[in-house]
Amino acid sequence: MIMQSIQTRVAGLAFAAFSALLLAGCGGGGDSSASSSSDGSMTLRVTDAPVDDLCKVWVTFSEVHLVPGDDGGLIKFDEFNTVSLPASIELTALDQGKSVALLDGEPLPAGNYNQIRLVIDDSANTYVIQNDGEGGCQTDETPLFCPSCSQSGLKLNLDGFNLTADGLVDFTIDFDLEKSIILPPGQGYLLKPVHTVTDTLVSNTQFGGIVTDSQTTPGDPLDPQTCKVYIYQGDVVPDDNCSNDDQNACDAHTGIESYKSAALYEDGVDVDGKNVYTYLSDYVTEHQYTLTLACGDDDPLTDDDLTFIGTRLVNALAGLNTVDFEITDPDVSADPAE
Repeated sequence: MIMQSIQTRVAGLAFAAFSALLLAGCGGGGDSSASSSSDGSMTLRVTDAPVDDLCKVWVTFSEVHLVPGDDGGLIKFDEFNTVSLPASIELTALDQGKSVALLDGEPLPAGNYNQIRLVIDDSANTYVIQNDGEGGCQTDETPLFCPSCSQSGLKLNLDGFNLTADGLVDFTIDFDLEKSIILPPGQGYLLKPVHTVTDTLVSNTQFGGIVTDSQTTPGDPLDPQTCKVYIYQGDVVPDDNCSNDDQNACDAHTGIESYKSAALYEDGVDVDGKNVYTYLSDYVTEHQYTLTLACGDDDPLTDDDLTFIGTRLVNALAGLNTVDFEITDPDVSADPAE
């Protein structure tokens, strides 16, 4: 599943045309005319949190809709007025802060906007490729369906925004694939997107660091490959079963609304011969966060009994905030945060 580059396919459009039109500043705002003096501009990016069970997740975004706050008509971006849509994106490649722009500096009339919606193409271009159980990937493409996403569109979790003349808005949509893709009994894969939306212009903060496996027997009983760094906003008690769609799934005492997760990547051995791993989160805003290393299989539909290690409270500053973790023998070591 670990990819070294961002994979995108912009359907029906040559890259040369894409680049030329971007440089010319064309497109957007419901037609292909040049921007006016009352326009601002909008950039909308997509990124992803990791998923365990799937090799690849291809999602085709065909349209972006904006709902003005003045009861004006719907503003639509699609293949007729922007070169970046439709876009088929392999979401699992968008880890460690990588992103792809669905809109890139598109002209947009200044004003208040109540909502952004993404139309997802439920065609053969939206599918998953499963793990083969032996460390590789299957060859078959399994359809991925997103109920209502191809009609009314996915409504982003954003409380509106204001765009000034000559201003810029820049948002990043962070999909949590671990919680977004479900496989109900007797049904195919369903995409019920769980996501957060951040203002990219002010989200300039990341977490990263080293995770050292100091167990007497490396990888046993805790396998670092099952561990992720969970990042919650605020001072909370870590829990694994919270989503944007089902707030009742959260334990009442935690107050958790959502969390981000960052996967571990093997990074060799240290000077003491211990296996070490690295992680790097997506961008967040400057704030207070609870970080923990969560180990174990995390089923998005159930409240799992995960092992939380090294839970701590961090006042994050702009730039990279380094937070390291250590996996020790569970029966002889207490949580370092205690």
